[in-house]
Amino acid sequence: MTAVLSEWVRDVVEQRMREHLADPDPDWMSPAPGLRPPATPDQVAELERWMGQPLDPTYAEFLLQGDGMAHFDRSMPVFGWSDWAGGTPPEAGGAFVDLVQGEFCVDCGLAPDVLLAPVSVDSDGSAGILMIPPGAGPGRFMWFGNGDLAFFPTFREIFEYAVDHGRWKDYAAT
Repeated sequence: MTAVLSEWVRDVVEQRMREHLADPDPDWMSPAPGLRPPATPDQVAELERWMGQPLDPTYAEFLLQGDGMAHFDRSMPVFGWSDWAGGTPPEAGGAFVDLVQGEFCVDCGLAPDVLLAPVSVDSDGSAGILMIPPGAGPGRFMWFGNGDLAFFPTFREIFEYAVDHGRWKDYAAT
């Protein structure tokens, strides 16, 4: 059975493919989007246990359509079940959590020991998206990097932002 892509997932894949095909320099061509085959419902449930918090329903929906994605936004992937090596987050994800846990969380209005689950970290570890438990902050996802911080209520809204970068102000922390 092949999963049908939700419109919001398809929009990102199509946007990244347009960027890839429009890049005039084949040596530095924008990477093609890399949507992986879907995770199974059992794998999604296992990832939820590993993350230690309920998955945002739209993140779970995404995983059932693609168990992660390379280049969903610039050099940022989306982590899926297969990235969590038996319950351990990807190395870059764990390092990013260590970077923002504690005092930075307090500065963002979160508890210093809030449970952070890495969903995406860019190739140089300077920006990332972390899922936080429901009710722990102003959104389920915190996107931090390059001095900017935004909270997104759902994973779907992260993908919608990835297509329309002009909307950062709608989610930026004040």
